[in-house]
Amino acid sequence: MDSGTYKDKSFAHNAHSVGVSEYHLQWCTKYRYETLSKESHYKDCESAIRSAAVRHGIVVKELSVMPDHVHVVVLLSQDMSPAKAVGLLKGGSSYVIFKAAL
Repeated sequence: MDSGTYKDKSFAHNAHSVGVSEYHLQWCTKYRYETLSKESHYKDCESAIRSAAVRHGIVVKELSVMPDHVHVVVLLSQDMSPAKAVGLLKGGSSYVIFKAAL
């Protein structure tokens, strides 16, 4: 079947696969401390996560920063695992946040 005949063009088309890799990722702060309760902190965290996602080619569909955890719904490429995406988002955002705090 030709990939051009699909009615829904929102699928990711690769050489040998067609599909959508949409994941709901969630992680919490260390010891569940409510470090993101101030508005300035969660705004900084949100912008840091979005910039890390753009840097690594991750499409953020929804993002919610709570006082002690973060929810993200993302679209990943077929070659990126959810664990790799969480590592990139957490690592990239924490680097920016801690660098700004110094």
